[in-house]
Order: sequence, then structure tokens, then C-alpha cells
Amino acid sequence: MKEAIIHIVTPTLLFTSISCGTPLSEYEPKNQAEQEIKALLIEYLDCRNKHDLDGLLAPFCGDAKVMQGTYGNRRYVTKKQARKTWPELFESFPRMKITNPKMEITENKAVVKFKFTANGVTHKGTQHLVKENDRWLIIKNTYGD
Repeated sequence: MKEAIIHIVTPTLLFTSISCGTPLSEYEPKNQAEQEIKALLIEYLDCRNKHDLDGLLAPFCGDAKVMQGTYGNRRYVTKKQARKTWPELFESFPRMKITNPKMEITENKAVVKFKFTANGVTHKGTQHLVKENDRWLIIKNTYGD
């Protein structure tokens, strides 16, 4: 019986560790810009998981495009519109995890591609950022499979 349990548990643990990927917190930045972006995304994720709406919206620039909605019904909204709909999102998806970030930075623009998991389902996501007044800000976020 113990042998059967080991055969079931071991592949499950192996699959779980392989499929989870590298957490954002363990990402090794290659330069100062990546370090700044990593810090911003960690703060964003912390605010997201604490359901801190003000903190979650803080890294978005004023005219940011924020993706909202479910598959088949996605649209971009303003920060002001996101403020109204995100509390509902917190209820549907209380916690989120970001893994496998890949950063591409060109002067004052950056694109960060990553995987995120919410409610046990993993999807692809992208944050588009711009550096304004020595601070990185999110100008657009997208997500999908």
C-alpha cells in the first residue's frame, strides 16, 4: 500500500514543481531597470492579493488601458472604470501568483511577459510599461491563453 501511495504522490509532486515555474520573487534581474520593474510588479501583486484597490491602481499611468472581462468578453477600460469593477474581480479571483517573467526593455519602454495563476488555472499575461519622471508605470495590461 505504501508503495502505491509513493507512486501516486511522487509524480504529482514532480508535476506540480515543474508546472509552477519560477516565482516573480525569485526572478534575477539583469540590470537596474529590471530590478525597478520587478519591485513594481511585486508591489502590484501584493496589493492585488491584499485587495488594496488604491495600491493596485497606483502603478498604472493616468491613461492606462486595463484589460477587464472574461474570455470572449474582454475589453480595455480606463483606470477609473477598473476602480469600479476590480472589487468584483477580487471576489471571483481572490489570489493571484505570477511566474516565469521575461522582460524586454528598450530605453524608456518595457514589456514583461509572464504566467499567472488564479483559482488554480494558469494563463499568459503581459504588462506594457513606460518610464516617466524616473518611475516605471503600467500603460497597458493584457492576459489570455
